[in-house]
Amino acid sequence: MSFLQGYIPGLCQPDTNRSLYWFYRDASIYLQVKGSTVVYAVWASKLADTADFFGDLLALPQAAETTVDDDVSTPRSGNGATEATPLEIQAGLEQFEVFLECVFGSSTKSHPVSFWLMALEMADFFNAASITHTAQRMLGVSKDLNPVTRLNLAMHYRLTDWLEPSVSAIVRRPLSLLTQQQITAMGFSAYIILAEAATKILEHRAVLAANPPAPIHHSSCEKPAACHTAWSHAWWGEAAKHGVAIALIHSSQTPASSILPAVENMHASWQMPLYCRRLTIEHIVNHPEVFLREERFIAQAVKRLSRL
Repeated sequence: MSFLQGYIPGLCQPDTNRSLYWFYRDASIYLQVKGSTVVYAVWASKLADTADFFGDLLALPQAAETTVDDDVSTPRSGNGATEATPLEIQAGLEQFEVFLECVFGSSTKSHPVSFWLMALEMADFFNAASITHTAQRMLGVSKDLNPVTRLNLAMHYRLTDWLEPSVSAIVRRPLSLLTQQQITAMGFSAYIILAEAATKILEHRAVLAANPPAPIHHSSCEKPAACHTAWSHAWWGEAAKHGVAIALIHSSQTPASSILPAVENMHASWQMPLYCRRLTIEHIVNHPEVFLREERFIAQAVKRLSRL
């Protein structure tokens, strides 16, 4: 499906090679995708302001022929000064028209995910930071991209803001749910980093669940042993109330930092004096490092992935 309703890539004005959508009468540069006959006439200044590639290109001395990077434009193509000598661009036809829509279009709100994925590709191709930011923002609110896809995009296009939430979502689910295609797409090195982080988190949560923080006894506590036992029972849950330990080992893997507030609502039996309960909970809340350790594992994984 094309990125706009009724849009067909490469449409021209009747009986001409002029683009139906991007051919402006007062244009200052003419462009043509390699292998296509469609000619685009747009404003060079707008291209230069949006994409560093065009900014650098247009800063070069004008000549009859323009020589630029082989990966982006054909060395012996026209210089773009006239309709008869368009500058030839090496890009897919629809991808390039997506780029032009991002630069010259009046609205970007109605485009689907496929449009923004192509926009992200072209923004990287032409080094257009503003388009990258817009595409990232629009894709960021989409529900059509799973965490693995977001991670792959983050690594490929250096979208650092996406790394942490993508990694966090992936390592808190069983990695066995990843398909072979997803593992291949992310690469073996990335998969190993994620697997190591996930293993550390699972082990840490299991140890934390099985070894609750020691209770803090008030000076008036008459039966420390019974108080300790009551606290351990509360950690696992009693009186029909779930404890912290169950949440830590539950398959949903709610972040431990989000479980921490549940400590304040733990129900302990009468064998744990109120003062002891209050002191213990205050100590845990004021010293949450053990609950935040998995965030450190995720941060380490993000740092390693950013270096790939």
